[in-house]
Amino acid sequence: MLADLKKRGLSSALLQQIAEAGIEGGGLETAGALLAASSSEIDSLNSLQS
Repeated sequence: MLADLKKRGLSSALLQQIAEAGIEGGGLETAGALLAASSSEIDSLNSLQS
């Protein structure tokens, strides 16, 4: 799932946060929601992190 998000262009900082959250911390749900996000939504999230 994280590899798919990386391919879609999600920033390494956000990928790290999702990985650190883990399954019990909401990382799985977050990753699932981000997989459904559009490219422009991912770009917006990336810009918020920089």
